[in-house]
Amino acid sequence: MNNKIDIVVTYLDQNDIKWQKEYNKYKKIEDGNNSNTKRQSFGKERYRDWGTLKYWFRCVENNCKWVNKVFLIVAYESQIPKWLNTNNPKLRIVYHNEFIPKELLPTFNSNTIELFIPKIRDLSNNYILCCDDFYFISPIKNNFFFKDNIPVNSCKKNSYLMYDTNGLSGDYYCMLNNDIEIIRDYSGNVDYRYSLVHLPVSKSKSNELEILNKYYNKITNSLITSKFRNKTNYTRGIYEDSLKFLNKVVVNNEMYNNSKYITLKSNVDYNTLYSLDMICLNDTEQLDNFEITKKNQIDFFEYKFPNKSEYEN
Repeated sequence: MNNKIDIVVTYLDQNDIKWQKEYNKYKKIEDGNNSNTKRQSFGKERYRDWGTLKYWFRCVENNCKWVNKVFLIVAYESQIPKWLNTNNPKLRIVYHNEFIPKELLPTFNSNTIELFIPKIRDLSNNYILCCDDFYFISPIKNNFFFKDNIPVNSCKKNSYLMYDTNGLSGDYYCMLNNDIEIIRDYSGNVDYRYSLVHLPVSKSKSNELEILNKYYNKITNSLITSKFRNKTNYTRGIYEDSLKFLNKVVVNNEMYNNSKYITLKSNVDYNTLYSLDMICLNDTEQLDNFEITKKNQIDFFEYKFPNKSEYEN
């Protein structure tokens, strides 16, 4: 079996004029329809660019030396950063229309993008999925995410079935509850759920394609009226939890012990991050000092990864 490992990263430049026109057009339509989409789906924190993508690539080059290719997902050509070395043979630019059904485009919905990633041409069977706010801070061994071509996952179980959908993240938890329908049908397990992980995760393209193909119409129909994510959607959790229930992953519940998910609500003590394996710096509507936090974040990455990578011109 092919033991190549690719990394997939999703990216958006909200300063792109083409994107802004489409966003404003469909936001007005969906907001005006009084749909299930709530204001949090339109919040600026969902699309805000921190100017740190080049440091994401530097993290990969320095700390994931085993990577085969990086697949950068963008909506269209105008989203590609000017500094990016698109001639790098280890880089593949993937546009939404290459793998997302045309009836779902354009999309501003992360669920739509992530659910159809297994359809990407040339993507290796073993791949790691990242958001552009996930960073590899320290060297990662080539067997960290895969062992004998099987994904290594944290499989910590939750003692409850359904998430509480009250509060600020209620719509998101509605989506996770929707996932249970498919997870139960595919895996046959109805007893518990697995804990959420918002850090780089190892994935199996062939197994995910099997699930996607089986539930293609159900998944597509849940997204066709959702240009923005809303509580009627499914998420990529249908893949991850199903494979865990079917024992198609290697269990390592300690794999993220030296990693950290950080909600950017206020100032971050970056001195505590230098020795971690991976971090997520998650934007939030609760952040009240964006420009200061952005500067501090860039200063941190510039100090940690000062040299250009081969992915930069």
